Amino acid sequence: MRESGETYWAFVTANNPGSERLSAAENRERSGQLRSRLQELRYRVFPGRGVPQEAGWIAEESFLILGIPPEEAIRLGAALGQNAVVLGSLGKTAELAFCPSQNGQAENWREVDEHGE
Repeated sequence: MRESGETYWAFVTANNPGSERLSAAENRERSGQLRSRLQELRYRVFPGRGVPQEAGWIAEESFLILGIPPEEAIRLGAALGQNAVVLGSLGKTAELAFCPSQNGQAENWREVDEHGE
């Protein structure tokens, strides 16, 4: 991150919005759409997996997004119907940030522009 000049990062998934388990096919489609949107926004993106600590929940395809401001990452997570996203900044401890307005459904997240609006 230092070499690229990025300060902020977020770890975000499109899978299982609002902790409602979707089919593998639905989650793959949502992840593909999120990946495409992040590429359109020109973020440096690395694939990852959110691995749960509780038994009975599956790992979720996720993305490490470099350079995304915290407020934008939270808006993106909310638009994806997520309960929370993981945020970080260079040299600081990562934190879990809860997303507002959860109803378990994606809220037209493809409309989020490069400013998260």
